[in-house]
Amino acid sequence: MVQEIEILKIEVKPRWRKGTKIKFEGKGDEKPGYFPAGIVFIIEEKKHNLFIREGNNGLEICIEIPLVDALTRCSFPIPILGGEKLNLSFENTVVYPGYMKVINGQGMPTLKNDGKRGNLHVKFLVDFPKELNNEQWQEAFRILENCC
Repeated sequence: MVQEIEILKIEVKPRWRKGTKIKFEGKGDEKPGYFPAGIVFIIEEKKHNLFIREGNNGLEICIEIPLVDALTRCSFPIPILGGEKLNLSFENTVVYPGYMKVINGQGMPTLKNDGKRGNLHVKFLVDFPKELNNEQWQEAFRILENCC
């Protein structure tokens, strides 16, 4: 018997999900009188520090913003796949806790790999102040009592 080392290359596709199997028939151990064994690799997904995979083509990212930005016209950059940033502006929108903005074409590549991408869902977490002094509370009450 001769021991031989062979390097097998796997080109991981962007859309592959956890559990995807890659098979190499006849590339495993060999024994006299038997067919060579096959090798099966099973894809595992590594958790990303910013994005959560959503369905086949979608991505979700949670962005925390201060209350003042949520209530006033604000603009800020958000990260997208590939390391770039996309500027989001909210001119006439109050960003409430759980508010979701859908950005078409910034999610995962589509199955056909035709250059199209799914959607990015940007979910907003509003950072409320932990406490207000009496003067701040009265001012907030005065401003908000007539709007809601």
